[in-house]
Amino acid sequence: MSTEAYRNFWCDDAMTKFMNRSIDIIFDLARSCGNEFSLNQNGYGFFSSLPGTRVEYEKAAVEAEGFGTGPVHKYNESNISQFINNRFIDPIIQDSTGTNLIFGTKAIQEAFPFISPSVSSLMHIRRCGWMNAQQFAMHMAAQSRQNNTKFIRGKVTHFDISSSGINTVHLTLPDGTHSSIRCGVFVNAAGPFARALHRTI
Repeated sequence: MSTEAYRNFWCDDAMTKFMNRSIDIIFDLARSCGNEFSLNQNGYGFFSSLPGTRVEYEKAAVEAEGFGTGPVHKYNESNISQFINNRFIDPIIQDSTGTNLIFGTKAIQEAFPFISPSVSSLMHIRRCGWMNAQQFAMHMAAQSRQNNTKFIRGKVTHFDISSSGINTVHLTLPDGTHSSIRCGVFVNAAGPFARALHRTI
């Protein structure tokens, strides 16, 4: 299984809003199909044993709240049980937002006993996690086919470009023949081959 991670923790207003909308869509997709691509919301954790990190984590959490990550939640030895009882959220049932700040070695050990006892500060971002990337792609492909999307396998060779942008994509098909697709928009989603594809534009 290959996993694909997501997060709404960004030190940028535009990226936080962009990702929050994308996560909303992913959560809706998971709910609509019984979460067949194993989406979770386990969060991202940042751990530190350095004395000055507490102030840095508090500053980062407040800044992220301003961008739209969600409210700041603080925990210590006296209330750590609240965090433990709610740290793993099922996105199908509930969407949890914000940043958990846990301070004190005893509280952190109680929540994460496998972490080094030297860790004294923890920042845990709630609206983060991962999913089964292949299952997600298969689900999206199935939804596309239900809406009469036609899939063409081939290698992009070149483009026709006008003053308004790309208008035709030229392909070489697996049998060696050539084909072309007229378009108003072209999205370069070639992953590790994105740069090589961009050079052909």
